[in-house]
Amino acid sequence: MQKNIKVKISDKFWSPKLKIFREVTLPDTLNKLERDGAVENFNKVIVGSGRHEICPWHDGLLHETIRGAADYLAQERDEVIA
Repeated sequence: MQKNIKVKISDKFWSPKLKIFREVTLPDTLNKLERDGAVENFNKVIVGSGRHEICPWHDGLLHETIRGAADYLAQERDEVIA
């Protein structure tokens, strides 16, 4: 059985970088994907109400961004990301 292990990074090198990623990079990436139509396209394809209309790599970028956001949300709740 896998144990749930929590790790908290609190050092002078990584902590500021992780804070910038959480507060700036991740929200900016989500906003750009939404602005570029990746989120709307993804939703259309999911429900079968449309065809793929944007660059095919947007799907992968959206998936990886969602996965990254989930990693952060698993550590700490964030209303902006959620």
